Amino acid sequence: MLNDRLAYKPPQLNDSELDSASDHFLPGLSGTFNDTERALLRNRTAELINIPQSNVNLSVSVQLNGSNIETVQLPP
Repeated sequence: MLNDRLAYKPPQLNDSELDSASDHFLPGLSGTFNDTERALLRNRTAELINIPQSNVNLSVSVQLNGSNIETVQLPP
């Protein structure tokens, strides 16, 4: 059973590592994409391989023009 206090941490991977990981989702196709499509594929792959972290406290800051408007602590 998953804990309801779960956050996801993106792994620190470079472009070639993400390209290699994307080959598992689209074997043999990643070499056929243009630069924009490759960047989108890397972004999607990075989202798919996020690592779940349990019992994490998160702090979210909202800024406008460099000024902090609101900071929210999760869980409260």
